[in-house]
Amino acid sequence: MIKTSKKGKMMKYNPKKLFAITSLSIAFGALALASVPPQVFDFIKINEALKTSLDQTTTDLSHVEKFNYSIDATNTNVAEDQYLFNFSGTLKDVPWSTSSVSTEGTLGVNVRPEGKEGMEFKFSKTTHTDSVELSKYLSNIVLNIPVPSSLNGIVRLQVELKRKLAQKIVTTRNLSELKYLLESHLIEMENATRNYINDLNDSLDVVFGSTLLTYVADQKVKANQVLRAIQSASIRESGDGFKFSTPGFSYDEFLSIKDVNVEFQKDKISVAGVLKVNTGEMLYDAAKPEIVRWLSGLEKGDVYSSELTKADARIWLSYGEMLLKKFDDR
Repeated sequence: MIKTSKKGKMMKYNPKKLFAITSLSIAFGALALASVPPQVFDFIKINEALKTSLDQTTTDLSHVEKFNYSIDATNTNVAEDQYLFNFSGTLKDVPWSTSSVSTEGTLGVNVRPEGKEGMEFKFSKTTHTDSVELSKYLSNIVLNIPVPSSLNGIVRLQVELKRKLAQKIVTTRNLSELKYLLESHLIEMENATRNYINDLNDSLDVVFGSTLLTYVADQKVKANQVLRAIQSASIRESGDGFKFSTPGFSYDEFLSIKDVNVEFQKDKISVAGVLKVNTGEMLYDAAKPEIVRWLSGLEKGDVYSSELTKADARIWLSYGEMLLKKFDDR
């Protein structure tokens, strides 16, 4: 049985705040306390300092064998608030495989893209492992996370359908079966969403009161957004596997995702996309002087900046280790 908390419940959290905090922490490291004006950096020295610091963070971890990230000097401009990070790592003794698992990717951060408010995160990641076994492991996690009783409407419908898909994936045997399950899932989601929209339309004849009418109208908007996202998605063959693609969709007025591509090959899974958050730029502005000091300290070999890098990496790597142990059914 996969482990859960003693009370069998997941901790509540605000996903928007968690996303903003996590993205900034991973991208910029721990923050110092002084203000330094923007400048041109020697990223060769900075990346050497990052590697030296990060090599010391995995010595006694159970699952993380190696971890490193660096800053792409060609595509990073601190003065214009644009960053590109390259990362790589190796996991060992993972629940879904007897072999080690390597991963690499990039994270691009653009503050106020095209002069608009918010932040944009362009990501790509490839994980080298048995894609079917990893999919089964992730599906098992989905099935062991309780569904909040507060969920309702189109959101609850999506969650229930995804759990239904997860129940099927945990018994799949190969990529062909996985592809068929995902194709069937898209069809089922489209039909269920259409039926939900029809039910909402029918309810307008019997619903009374401004509160209920507002709720139905809001549900219709969200359901139609979901329907358009489903209809724009595609699954096609790619190499020996297949690729899932969608132009994207909006979660709400604050968070959207676009240009999503997930490719399944026998020995790897690749994920790419762009996340747009219509907030966070003020948090970045407040942090920027400290970010600049952190980079300057790494460039000069400052011990404090090095220790901050190690401490921040240690926090997130330990968190990852905790999740792997929590959802380990071996």
